[in-house]
Amino acid sequence: MESLTRLINFTLKSNVERNGLVHTIIEENMDDIIEITNDRLIEGQSKVSKQLEQLADYILYGKDVDEERSAVDKKEIVMEPKYSTYKKKQPESLDAILENPNCDERNFKAVGREVYTNPKPSISREDDADIPGMTELWDFIDHFDLFIKKVTGKEEWGEGEKQHSLSSYDLFKSRHWLIDLRKQQYVLKEGYKPPIRFKSIIRQSTRKINWDSDSGYAKTQRGNGDDGDWIWVLVREHTLDFGEATHIQGLINNYSRLKQDSYDDFQSDMKYILWVLEKIVDECNFSDVRKDIIVRKIDGQTNVQLHDYLHITYGLDYSANYISTIFTHEICGKIAKRYLSSIQEWKLRDKEEMWKVCTRCGKKKLANEENFTKKKSSKDGFNTRCKVCEKEIRKENKK
Repeated sequence: MESLTRLINFTLKSNVERNGLVHTIIEENMDDIIEITNDRLIEGQSKVSKQLEQLADYILYGKDVDEERSAVDKKEIVMEPKYSTYKKKQPESLDAILENPNCDERNFKAVGREVYTNPKPSISREDDADIPGMTELWDFIDHFDLFIKKVTGKEEWGEGEKQHSLSSYDLFKSRHWLIDLRKQQYVLKEGYKPPIRFKSIIRQSTRKINWDSDSGYAKTQRGNGDDGDWIWVLVREHTLDFGEATHIQGLINNYSRLKQDSYDDFQSDMKYILWVLEKIVDECNFSDVRKDIIVRKIDGQTNVQLHDYLHITYGLDYSANYISTIFTHEICGKIAKRYLSSIQEWKLRDKEEMWKVCTRCGKKKLANEENFTKKKSSKDGFNTRCKVCEKEIRKENKK
């Protein structure tokens, strides 16, 4: 397919003519556009989508017939510049920051005034007059500043003074020279009266955690050295709790690296931890959208990339922050809740009165609100079909 942008005719000025040309281009190439879009690997924006965006810009910059101005010129539509020397960082939610495997909560600073702050440099003509060369510099700054004010008409020339005039370029250079002279004040003060600067106290962690061992320390019960009995005090810093959503989140974000590190080590605890995680995720019966979010989180994709993928694949216009909330609270929370339910199932495994068999799938599940919907007319207060089967029935009825 020929590039769509090469078919653009820039001799057409009005937005009406441009709109007609773009419609003709798209109609003639519709089959190729659909074929390329469907065959292309969905990762962000394809070349075809970029060309369609350029065609849309081509229409927007077309001038209105009556006003001789485009929608962009009239500020009806704000177009972002293609090239910019400064790109403002988009705000990021706390959940999205915590999802990053490199995030260390100990680096977070409390909001408010810090105890130690670097003093803002200042110049005082009373306190800094003893600095060598400072008085002479002030005299020259005042004289040069007065000269610029007289040239620009802010001050009047004195009697007998020769009046001067400067071109716009010379005036521009003179003002910058004055700024440089004022900067020299701080250079002089820095050399003779350097301020006391405090470094920000932040704890940095560079150690690598050994997940296959618990941490602890040795201490003596009585006496010192060889005279006492030494015991090992277990701290259990590296204990993992599948019932905590934050622990689940950390495992998913680091899944690829942990899986690779423990792949050949059959005695590694991490190998069985990941096996349990996979088993619990399968038991959660996530939807296709949630499964894709988990898989792409394991691959290290950002929430922005997930937004593009979900929009193109499922037609969902979830924001990056909402995707972060789905992952941290809904998905990780559901996995943690499923783990706690499995513990309860194990504890009640011998109590037959606490269990119920689904009449549709035949699976034996705990008779609670997690597995069955409430039904007052039933003997045990729950429906005969489990929630999973009822969900499948609703899907079939929709079709």
